[in-house]
Amino acid sequence: MSATILDKSAQAAPASASAPARSLGHLAYVDALRVVLIMLVVAHHSVEAYVNAHPPEIPLPDPPLVRASIFLGVNAAFFMGLFFFLAGYFTPGAFDRKGAAAFLRDRGRRLGLPLLFGTFAIVPIMGWAHLALNPAVPPVSYWTYLTKTGYPLHCP
Repeated sequence: MSATILDKSAQAAPASASAPARSLGHLAYVDALRVVLIMLVVAHHSVEAYVNAHPPEIPLPDPPLVRASIFLGVNAAFFMGLFFFLAGYFTPGAFDRKGAAAFLRDRGRRLGLPLLFGTFAIVPIMGWAHLALNPAVPPVSYWTYLTKTGYPLHCP
């Protein structure tokens, strides 16, 4: 009985209600390009772990992979620049469509809030963890790290 109710409700819904609304000027190939670039960012940072030692004074157990180094060099030559190019290419249209106040409010929310969160929440925790996990440094509390190092003006 429930199958017939579901079947009737699916037939009653118009086809346009289930499809996402797309504007006439939407460029699907730009979305596909952005997805490929995001995959390249993930691949780039994944391969970096096998080629570069962070910090550099830690020796790698095996020699770096030559092909991976070539991938990193070629990939680094274009993938972030292409991201910035796409962002810059579509910025004037967004500015014209939204107006100055709405554009700046939207950018502040989408870019400024994550920047502030990272600066005041993630970076100090990572800096303290870097010190706390270093066996050559005497133990330091998180509060001491925040108050004595002058964070965020100075990060070790």
